[in-house]
Amino acid sequence: MSWEDIDTSLFLVINGKHYDALDSLMLAASSKLSFIPILFIALYIGIKQTKEQNNPYLKVLYNALIVGTLFSLFLLCFYAIPEISKAFYPIQKPCANANIASFIRLLRGECVPNHMHAYIGYRSCTAVCLTVFVLLFAKKDFLGLKLVLITWSFVVAYSRIYVGDRLPINVLESCVVGAFTGFIGFKLYHYLRYNLLLI
Repeated sequence: MSWEDIDTSLFLVINGKHYDALDSLMLAASSKLSFIPILFIALYIGIKQTKEQNNPYLKVLYNALIVGTLFSLFLLCFYAIPEISKAFYPIQKPCANANIASFIRLLRGECVPNHMHAYIGYRSCTAVCLTVFVLLFAKKDFLGLKLVLITWSFVVAYSRIYVGDRLPINVLESCVVGAFTGFIGFKLYHYLRYNLLLI
C-alpha cells in the first residue's frame, strides 16, 4: 500500500466518523475567521505582560512589536505562503477524486472539481503558526490559555478533514509549515526585542 493510499484511507475514516453535535463546531473551526480566537488570546497575553514595564514608552513599543509580529505572521500564513504553494503545486480537493467522491461527506457545500487550491492550507498554517508564536513568547503564568490555543489549533486542523476539504498529509504539512513560520517569527521578535529595541 502506497503513502497515497494510506492518506486517502485515513481521510475516509476521519471524514466518515462524524457526529451531528460536532458539525457546527467543525464548520466554525473550518471558517476563514478561525484564527480570531488565537489573535485575541495573543493580544491579551501581550497586554498582561506589558504591565511589568513601568515606562509608558516601552509599553507602547512592546505592544507595537507584538502586534507587528502577529500581523506579519498572519500575512505570511494566510496569504503569502499559500499563494506561493499554489503557484508551484496547485491541488484539487479530495472530492475531485472520482474514486472516492461518492464516499466523502461534504459539510461546506458542493464540490467544484476543476477549482485548484494551494497545497499549503492557510487555515491550518495560520492557526498553528500563531499558536507556536504565542506558546514561545508567553510566560509560564498562562498555562491555561496555552492549552486552549493548542486545543483550538488541533480542532482547526482536524476540521479540515472532517468537513471533507483536505487530505490528512496535506493538513499535517500545512501545520509543519505553520509551526516553522511561527518559530522563525518568534526568533525575529526575540532578536528585535532584546538586541535592537532593548525592551
